[in-house]
Amino acid sequence: MSRKDFDLDAVERHLCVEALELAGNIVDAAWRLGITRQAMKRRIKKHRIVWPRPAGRAPRADDEVGRGLSLAI
Repeated sequence: MSRKDFDLDAVERHLCVEALELAGNIVDAAWRLGITRQAMKRRIKKHRIVWPRPAGRAPRADDEVGRGLSLAI
């Protein structure tokens, strides 16, 4: 395993993006992660996650969406 496998910020960002995509809104994404709406908004700002996604925008290479990590509910 490499150091990149243990990058906590990258994992946190990835989980936030996945939760937002699955939930479709901040409140439900926060619930999925077990955090408050305010905590979710802080993480969106911290990781510079673009939310809501602009309509019709093609995913960029640095987007975390669809990279295989799913949240068990």
